Amino acid sequence: MEDENIITVMDTTDRISQLPKCIVDHILSLLDSRVHLVRMSVLSKKWFSLAASFPILNFNIDEIVQAIWATGNHFDDCKYSIYIKDKFFKYIDYTTSRFCEQSVSAHTFNLITVLQEPKEVNIIDRCVGSILKQGVKVLMICIMDWPFLPIGVSTPLPVYRLPNTLLSASSLTSLKLCSCVLPLFLTASSVKFKSLKLLHLDRVSIDEKVITYLTADCVYGLQNLQTFRIYFKREVEIIDIDAPILCYVNFVDWDIRGAPSINLALCKKLITMCYYGYPAPIPEAFADLSTISPYIKNLFLNFPRQYNNLKLSSHSLQTLVVNSLCDLDEIDISTPNLVFFEYSGTLNGCLPFVRYSLEPKPVFECYPIPENGADATWFEKLRRFLGKNIKFKGFKLCILEFFNQGLIDVEKLKVIQLPPFELEHCELELAIRESSIYEGVVDAVLTCCRPRSLSLRSDFSKFGSEEWSHVVKFTCTKLLQQEDEGQTNIHFLLSSSSKAEKNFSDLNSLLTALPRDPLGQMITFTKEEVVHKYEDGTIKGMRMCRLDDALN
Repeated sequence: MEDENIITVMDTTDRISQLPKCIVDHILSLLDSRVHLVRMSVLSKKWFSLAASFPILNFNIDEIVQAIWATGNHFDDCKYSIYIKDKFFKYIDYTTSRFCEQSVSAHTFNLITVLQEPKEVNIIDRCVGSILKQGVKVLMICIMDWPFLPIGVSTPLPVYRLPNTLLSASSLTSLKLCSCVLPLFLTASSVKFKSLKLLHLDRVSIDEKVITYLTADCVYGLQNLQTFRIYFKREVEIIDIDAPILCYVNFVDWDIRGAPSINLALCKKLITMCYYGYPAPIPEAFADLSTISPYIKNLFLNFPRQYNNLKLSSHSLQTLVVNSLCDLDEIDISTPNLVFFEYSGTLNGCLPFVRYSLEPKPVFECYPIPENGADATWFEKLRRFLGKNIKFKGFKLCILEFFNQGLIDVEKLKVIQLPPFELEHCELELAIRESSIYEGVVDAVLTCCRPRSLSLRSDFSKFGSEEWSHVVKFTCTKLLQQEDEGQTNIHFLLSSSSKAEKNFSDLNSLLTALPRDPLGQMITFTKEEVVHKYEDGTIKGMRMCRLDDALN
């Protein structure tokens, strides 16, 4: 009865609103879109004030379109209707003006939109001018192409020219521009980007003078620039950059007219360079990488289909990624300090990250051309390539599901009369559904290479248990056939998708364990020589797995 008289008092204190502003701003920065921020601003006067002074301003017209269409309001068939654009630009104008009244520093201003009318350009110009006065650090303006022009709209559409005040924005650390026009009075003396670390220009008209101005090494120039990306469509003859702490450059030639003359020799901190497009009218564009920069350690090249050969030399290069349909026979690289080389027949674009070999020994990772797969002729070229300048210690072959992989005539491959290339380790990642084709790839690889260890990585659930057991036995047999009979052991390591590892000293134990976790397994076969001591001396023998064990 006493419990019935207990009164529970709920604590309704808004503790989130009592947090320091820097923490509240961090929480608000985790919201998916500006629409969610607007919804939070109507909770109370306190949250209205917090939203008004939030220093990250993101405006994306597609988010507004999705929010309006989610309510079921489709005012016409045009995605960017007059109604939507009018609401969007009024929201930009109101929100930016309200923020600038708070007397706080701006951190980010991102704008993604389309343009149709001059008044829209005026609103952007007014907002950008105001936000620059607030000391904005990150500025991104992207003017998108119309998917199709609305009825009654004639070309040309208006363009947005950045204000001259942008050039003296010393607080900027990141500047990304897409389909904009640079300020009218752009000169070497007018650029005062003291803190700029990232400059991204996409579909921005530039010439030699503009590049010189933007990358000039002067007291108020780009001495803090660390990342430089340039996407160019029209012919550029010379790119000469002098930025003392620049560490990453990315060149994209959309028209594939030919690589300009690139000089990065004064960028002594430069580590990574990406290049997409046709390198030059002659294939020796990268013949001596030191003429571009003697400091580059990571190079990513993406060439179109008509590029037939690659010649490259560098003493500084450690990582090289080539996306090209160029034959292995036509690749000639002289890079004595290289530790990782990836060759892919798929044109994936320039990679924005760096891959390092796990050990300081040269590793070759290969993805054959998807439509051709890897036939006997391809493996012949692989074997000849392995025998060239770089003495690789590791090799990884990836054949993915969309590759057109067929049976391999291994007997044709054997006529090249080259001994298998010595490797410390070989890894095969094969998304192949037919065991006969799978075994053909394994046979071809072991005809070209003689690894000390071999890993098979695959989704083994694609095979029946009997099929997969046969593949494992076949692989073990081929590995043993490379060695003197009776003098080599095979040790097995089974790694599952859960990162658990199990060691096996005999083949039958491994085959018993295989069906337990077929998804994402990797089996590593390691050759081992076992030494036994006898009264009359020391001899080599084998106890764990014999050739006849694998065949049975």
